[in-house]
Amino acid sequence: MTRHTTLTTAAIVVALALAQPARGDFTLWGDETMTVNSYHAQGILYDQSRASIITGGDVYNLHAYNISTVDMSGGSVNYLHAYDSSTVDMSGGEVYLDIFAYDTSAVDMSEGSVYRIHSYESSSVRTSGGEVYGDIFACNSSTVDMSDGSVYWLHTYDSSTVRMSGGSVGILYARDTSTVLFDGQDFHLGEGLSLDGWQVLGTGVLSGEWFDGTPWTVNIMENAPPATILLIPEPGMLALVALGALGLLLRKRTR
Repeated sequence: MTRHTTLTTAAIVVALALAQPARGDFTLWGDETMTVNSYHAQGILYDQSRASIITGGDVYNLHAYNISTVDMSGGSVNYLHAYDSSTVDMSGGEVYLDIFAYDTSAVDMSEGSVYRIHSYESSSVRTSGGEVYGDIFACNSSTVDMSDGSVYWLHTYDSSTVRMSGGSVGILYARDTSTVLFDGQDFHLGEGLSLDGWQVLGTGVLSGEWFDGTPWTVNIMENAPPATILLIPEPGMLALVALGALGLLLRKRTR
């Protein structure tokens, strides 16, 4: 075979490869399921469909709507958007950039890593492991429940609620009418912090132990009233705090 023929054959092979349909996008409807183990530019889930991202799977933009589910045990995603009442179960893998949770969607993270998590509206984020090596932003009336894992920056806005019963937080910014609850024991308030009942006032380093004896420390960089940071030294006290808040609301309405 001549050099000219070899080059021509190579060019044809390249041209055929480029002509193949790119594995760029997928859309799931109804109760369709898909195992994602290769690269896709975009994926969209509707209805009660389910996408399982495993090792080798890579999706640049992933959108989940309705009551669809994303199971992530490996692989990677750049941007993951959860809408409506969709669910994201993350037990491995990595979200290189952001997870966005809207409406009443739920994000459950037990392992893996993500750069940032944004929770809006009435969405919920639960972490029982894994690492958020950037930020969690709790906005609107969303809830964040952290029983393990780690986050470097935690930001609370609007009327969001964050409950900490495990794991670690590096830096906390509490703003607007948000509420941050620490379920723990053996609390220690650093310079700049004080207590009004069990409400933490001021900024500084707060430390303590979770109920399993694990020590923790958080640097409260912003604690802007009417934001509320509360220490809950025993599990049953949360109900008393809720009753007290309800009584205060009723008294305001009867004036």
